[in-house]
Amino acid sequence: MSLLFNLFEIAALILTYVFFCLVANTFFQKSQRYHVTYLIFFGTVEVILGLLPPTLLPNTIFSLLSMLLSLLVLLCCFDGTLWKKLTMLILFNIVDLLISNIITNLFLLSGHTTASMLFTKGSYLRLLYLFVIYMTEFAIVYYLNHFHTFSNVLTQKSLWISFLFFFCDFIVAFLLHIILVSFAPKLPYLYGICLSIALCLIATTLMGLYLLKAQEQEQENSIEMALLKLQLQQQKELILESEEHYQQSRILKHDIKHLLLNYRILLAEGKQQQVMDNITEFISDAPSSSDIIYTDNQLLNALLHAKQQRCLKENIIFEQHIVLDPLYDNIQVMILILNLLDNAIEASSKEPAGNRLIRFEIIQTEQNISIVSQNRISSSVLEHNPDLLSKKPHSHEHGLGLKSISLLTEQYHGMLDIYEEQNLFCVHVLLPY
Repeated sequence: MSLLFNLFEIAALILTYVFFCLVANTFFQKSQRYHVTYLIFFGTVEVILGLLPPTLLPNTIFSLLSMLLSLLVLLCCFDGTLWKKLTMLILFNIVDLLISNIITNLFLLSGHTTASMLFTKGSYLRLLYLFVIYMTEFAIVYYLNHFHTFSNVLTQKSLWISFLFFFCDFIVAFLLHIILVSFAPKLPYLYGICLSIALCLIATTLMGLYLLKAQEQEQENSIEMALLKLQLQQQKELILESEEHYQQSRILKHDIKHLLLNYRILLAEGKQQQVMDNITEFISDAPSSSDIIYTDNQLLNALLHAKQQRCLKENIIFEQHIVLDPLYDNIQVMILILNLLDNAIEASSKEPAGNRLIRFEIIQTEQNISIVSQNRISSSVLEHNPDLLSKKPHSHEHGLGLKSISLLTEQYHGMLDIYEEQNLFCVHVLLPY
């Protein structure tokens, strides 16, 4: 039976280490140095130290050495700043200590159990005690791995504040553990006091985590808005530059045409009929795509021309129907149109070659401007991704096109509708005119 108890103690040490590695994997990305060999080595050292009798290695010293080994794991195997790693390490030990303290007090409050029965190896009560602790910690680890994510947008100042807050919590929890182990057996009323303090610490730790997460979300939103504003500014410059290039190309083509006409006259006087015929043929050639007039609105025409060229490269059929005032020059709305087309082209380029189609319509009335973008899809997008979240790496830097569309629609007090019909993904924007 003693063998069973010893195996259970070893399993408890291994579980503590495994739980820490799982939590670290939730908080941080694996570094290039990450290797299972490192994890096994540090874990083995920790288990060996944990099996040494208290006469050789007191529990307090073991706890500090265990924290040091955990820090080495973070430094060797995971990316992230030192302060964030220290904060995570302190937080993990706070939770571990508080769970142990609360469960210990709950066992001792009955009055039929003593601390020595819980802490002395080789009893069924200790097995039950350890089982309850590790099942509780397993539930927390499971929650972190499946329902919670952490980003890397906290500033150094925020990490400093978080570290100091959780370090103070850790000191209190550590002192509470010492009181529970060393003094409470002689003064039983301390069990109730320790339980009350532990519950309060759990509450303050959860509040600290909530505030930390709220600040993290606020900073993430701030970064996203900055990226969005930068994107809008870049798109505005792109539209103006595109219009300028388009007009320059038309002027250049017009000048070349006149030059060739002059050559034809000069050559005609020299009776070089063959040269004249070649020049005439060149002038009378069918217009290229750069001559196509999609709309009398020159700003929109330049934008559509650029997107048509991209569609040709991606083998996408591009159909458009435009009814817009030739003098309409709202840059923000042009940015909205640009984002709609970019999203449709990007989605269509991922479709099979025979299923790439974009239909784009702008209809202006006396009251509003209706903009409809449709692209053919092989399977439902909204069914698999109803929130339309970006699936690219570093997703906070992507997926800004639709957010920009939503932001501009809201800015102009318009309406945005996203739906699917007849294997088409549709985005309809209605803006007051």
